[in-house]
Amino acid sequence: MDNMIKRIQTLTVLLYLLSSGQVNAQLDSSLGELKKYRNEIGIDVTALIPGLKGYSYYTNQYIMSFRRHALVRNQALRIQIAGAVNESTKNGNKNFSYSGGVRAGYEWQNPIKKKWEVYMVLDALFNVKHTLSTYDYGNDPRRSEYFSYEYGIAPAVGVKFKIIDRLTLSTEARIEIVRSYQERWQTYPMNPSQNIHEVTVGYYTRYYYPSYIILLYHF
Repeated sequence: MDNMIKRIQTLTVLLYLLSSGQVNAQLDSSLGELKKYRNEIGIDVTALIPGLKGYSYYTNQYIMSFRRHALVRNQALRIQIAGAVNESTKNGNKNFSYSGGVRAGYEWQNPIKKKWEVYMVLDALFNVKHTLSTYDYGNDPRRSEYFSYEYGIAPAVGVKFKIIDRLTLSTEARIEIVRSYQERWQTYPMNPSQNIHEVTVGYYTRYYYPSYIILLYHF
């Protein structure tokens, strides 16, 4: 409950900044330099900052992002992609998994003073995940498999900090509203009567507070 309250408070504060008339009153012409570069490419640098781990439902973080600033002032198109592959073997047990995701949307930006900018985003998203595990228990081998995908929308609010002319840092909080399909198999080759196959379809809402940092390069 405490985490939920913190997330709601974070989103409320950022939404207030975006909608406040004071934000527009504080537009600084020096931030115009940021928009002279119409493209941004970003990478996740959260792991380089002690105490931050980042988050994502399917992978650790989104690993790359791209923005194309629109001809309309302070607006941009954006796309983010993620991917991960993991494989391990221990004591005869094998695990393999892959996951990936893509989100694309439109971004509205409001510069604040000299180096700060807040923005609001509406993204569409698609994620997929697959895991396969085999267990060697002598005369009782087992196989576990999981597959899922989801799609939906993700409104978000974020903050950017300008380091130098071509480099900024950004982070954001978001809500994801998704439709999810999940399928799970549990197989017992020596005892097929215990095999399990489950399918789950549903709608979910997830809340994420800012806990990752993206380094953006402008060109």
